[in-house]
Amino acid sequence: TVVRGDFRGAAHLNVTSSSFDPFSLGVSVGFKSIFQADRLAIAFDPQVAIALAPGAAFGGIAIPVVLSYNVSEFAPYLITGINVPSFDPFALVVPVGVGAQYSPSNMLDLGLRFTFDGLISNNGANADARTLGLFAAFRM
Repeated sequence: TVVRGDFRGAAHLNVTSSSFDPFSLGVSVGFKSIFQADRLAIAFDPQVAIALAPGAAFGGIAIPVVLSYNVSEFAPYLITGINVPSFDPFALVVPVGVGAQYSPSNMLDLGLRFTFDGLISNNGANADARTLGLFAAFRM
């Protein structure tokens, strides 16, 4: 059988600070693509990141994958993917996490997510690296 659905994609630019002491600042560029069939959606967001502040531990390649189930304006989701920190293929990391997004209108998304950033890696499991994210996205 052929799965029919809607495909969307958009380029994006992110500015990120992951630490204030020592200060780190980076920029990433990516292309987010979403395939949606009925209430189920899968999103891929390949990104390349570089450090802007000297000595910042930032940069690399990330290919996050998000599987979501849309219920009206609310969408819980699972997060995984592949990260290559500092462009080192021997430092491969697979994050695992959960999140939820609320979309009260066609122009606004609000969300929260929790991710174990290094749960699976070439250097063994590391549950100490975690990210709690709160986000808002505006569309025009």
